[in-house]
Amino acid sequence: MKRAHGQMSESLLLGAMLAMAGGFFDAYTYLCRGKVFANAQTGNIVLFGANIAEGNWLRAAEYFLPILAFALGVVAAEIVKRRYKNARATSTSTGDRLSCWSRSCC
Repeated sequence: MKRAHGQMSESLLLGAMLAMAGGFFDAYTYLCRGKVFANAQTGNIVLFGANIAEGNWLRAAEYFLPILAFALGVVAAEIVKRRYKNARATSTSTGDRLSCWSRSCC
């Protein structure tokens, strides 16, 4: 079997399986567990839109806050990822330099 390069988290098959599982859990919890959604923000977005369409502004706000918090979390994660992207490579190369320096001194 030929081994794919890259991270497993970038696999199309894994993405499809996670999407199907998430859809199943959303359907199950909505139909069998009190009309609530359980998967990521999809349910919150649907209920937010439905409440806006019905004119339930206060109820819609209850769904907007988790959506906003999720979006801010994604932005924060991207900032951290970009800021520390080369931290591991830098620390490794610094460690190699120190190792070479210590060998030459001793």
